[in-house]
Amino acid sequence: MKYVCLIVFTVVILSGCWDIKEVEQQLYIHALAVDYKNGKFVLYGQVISFNNLAKQEGGASRQPQTTATVKGSGETINDAAFDLYTTAQQRFSWEHITAIVYTENTLKSGKILHVNDFLQRYYQIRNIIWTFGTKEPIEEVFAAKPILNITVLYSQLSNPDDIYKQSSSIKPIQLFELNRKLSEPAYTTHIPYLSTSKKTWKENKKEHLVAYIGGSGYLRGKKYVGYVPRDQLFGDRWMTKDVNRTKLSVKEDNKTIVVGPTINIKSKISPVMLNNKVKFTIDVKADFKTTEILKFKTHKELKELAENEIRKQIEETYKKGLNNKIDIYELSDVLYKQKNKEWKKIAQNGVIPLEPDTINKINVNVTILNTEQLKNK
Repeated sequence: MKYVCLIVFTVVILSGCWDIKEVEQQLYIHALAVDYKNGKFVLYGQVISFNNLAKQEGGASRQPQTTATVKGSGETINDAAFDLYTTAQQRFSWEHITAIVYTENTLKSGKILHVNDFLQRYYQIRNIIWTFGTKEPIEEVFAAKPILNITVLYSQLSNPDDIYKQSSSIKPIQLFELNRKLSEPAYTTHIPYLSTSKKTWKENKKEHLVAYIGGSGYLRGKKYVGYVPRDQLFGDRWMTKDVNRTKLSVKEDNKTIVVGPTINIKSKISPVMLNNKVKFTIDVKADFKTTEILKFKTHKELKELAENEIRKQIEETYKKGLNNKIDIYELSDVLYKQKNKEWKKIAQNGVIPLEPDTINKINVNVTILNTEQLKNK
C-alpha cells in the first residue's frame, strides 16, 4: 500500500507539467511594429529562433541567424493582433518582446496613446521594452541583423543601451518612460528613429544590412511635432542626463586638431523672468581625455577651444529645434517644474514661446584630464 501511494503521489505532481510546450513548439515574437494607414492598424511581428542563442553562449559554432516577419491588419490593434494568428502554423508567444517600433504614419496620426494602452493592458508584454520610430519600411528594419550570425537579441533593436554606454549620442527610451513623459503637460518627448544601411558593413565581401539610430522624432502629448536627423543633434548629448561617454572633436579654423572621449557630463538649466519674458542659463561641466593631438595647444588654449566647441553645438542644436518648432531641451518642462506660476502665465498649449535669445547664457567648464600628455608634447 505504501508503494501504491508513492506512485499515485508522484503521478499527481508530474501531471502539472504535462501541458508545457517545448521551445520548438512555439513562435517567439521578438519585436513589434505598428503602422496606421487608410484608417486601419497594421501590426508587424518579427519572429526569431532561440536555437542560435544557446550555441552562441555555449561557444559552439553559430548557424545562420534566421528571422521572419508576420503582418496582420484591422480596425483596432486587437483586430490586427488576432489577424496575425490567421496563417500561423504554431502558437505565438508574446512574452519575449524586447522592442516596439512606430512608423511615422502612426506617430503623425496621434494613435500612439491608443497603441500604448493596448501594450500596457496585454499582460505578456512588459513595460521595459525599448521604443523606436522609423521612416523606413518595417520589412526593411526587421530584415536588418547583426554580423557573424550573432543573434538579434544582441542588436540595436533589442539592446540599444549597451551601445549607448560606449558612445552616447541619442538616448534610448523604454515604454514606461515614454508613457510617463507623454502624460506630462509641458514635456516634449523624443523617440529614437531607426534607420538601415548597407554602406558600412560587409560580410564575406557582400553588403550587410544593419540598423542604427539615425535621428529623433518628437512628440508633445500625442501630437507629433517633427524629426531631427542625428548629425543635427550633437548639442543634445551635453544636455541629456546619464550620458556615459561621448566623443568630442576640438576644431580650429574648421579643422579637427584634438579628439578624445568626454565623460562625467553634467548639465543644469536655470530659468529667470526678465520683463515678463523667460530666459534660461545653461551650465555644463565635463571631463575631456585627449587621445589624439594633431596640433599642439597649451592647456589653457585647449580648454578654451573645447568649451567653445561644446557651447557652439548646444547653440546649433537649439536653433535646429527652433526652426522646426521643437523644444529639444525641454525648456517648457524646466519652467513648469521650477517656476510653475510663470509657466501658467506664458504657456500656450503647454509650450512656452521660444525665441533665438531665450537661452541667454551658456556656461561651459571643461576639465582636461591627461594634462601630462600636453606637458610631454
